[in-house]
Amino acid sequence: IKGDGCGHCAACNLRANGLNHYLSNKAAVMAAMKQKTGLR
Repeated sequence: IKGDGCGHCAACNLRANGLNHYLSNKAAVMAAMKQKTGLR
């Protein structure tokens, strides 16, 4: 993942939270994405 951003703005906070959620729940996040998009 390239760059960390400034680390102070709302966009950086949102990105960091989303990344941390994904990294701690990869299987669940991927399953939810596949269900939403219809992928297998």
